[in-house]
Amino acid sequence: MDQTDLPYRITLRFAPDGAAVQGAWSSLEVAQRKFRERIGLYGTPASTATIRLWEQCTGGRERTVDEWPKRSA
Repeated sequence: MDQTDLPYRITLRFAPDGAAVQGAWSSLEVAQRKFRERIGLYGTPASTATIRLWEQCTGGRERTVDEWPKRSA
């Protein structure tokens, strides 16, 4: 399976600008479930972790689908 067949990605960082762990899925539904699972595992109020669910779009662009913690506007 080619990486273009896996457009939905999660990036988990345990510290700002720290090393990242990534996963990729072909289904948005599966990626959203994995995103929620990671919030359950790593998303505590005292956590420095950031979790981002994003889509790899055509032309190399990225579109954020969801993120934790939520950024204030």
